[in-house]
Amino acid sequence: MSNIDEDAAFDCVAMVEESEKLMRNMYASLPRQLCAAVEAAIGRTGKIEALEQANRSALQAANRFSATVKKASKITVALALLIPAVITILFYAHLRSLTNDKGALERRIAGLTAMAESLKTNNPDGIELESYGNGEKGVILPKGYEYSYSGRSADGRAAIVLAPSE
Repeated sequence: MSNIDEDAAFDCVAMVEESEKLMRNMYASLPRQLCAAVEAAIGRTGKIEALEQANRSALQAANRFSATVKKASKITVALALLIPAVITILFYAHLRSLTNDKGALERRIAGLTAMAESLKTNNPDGIELESYGNGEKGVILPKGYEYSYSGRSADGRAAIVLAPSE
């Protein structure tokens, strides 16, 4: 995966972790909110009114908590669907790139194979050059031939004439 893809994946994971942290904090603060609501209600009104106020506060806190859980659940589901889709798309793009590279390599191999065949066709007798290391090269004659004489080719280059050996 590229750095951009890894960054996107880490961002998604961070969002999920942040949602979990928010849910834990709200769940932990719920009892404190209930106690505070009950104490405030008792201080101002009678017990029945205090309980009604506490019930309303508890209901509001539970509704807020429920809304947060729903929101976090939606985010989690969206991420659970989004992350595999992104990974699949990236995998497919990488696979397609490898397939293109494979095709290019196959064409290159075919070209080199054709070139090797051409060299074999243009040198059917098996004449070879050997380098002697000091800038000189020698001509290795094929089996069944021997040196006859030297001269010039039609275009003026030096030529060696071979004859079948006896």
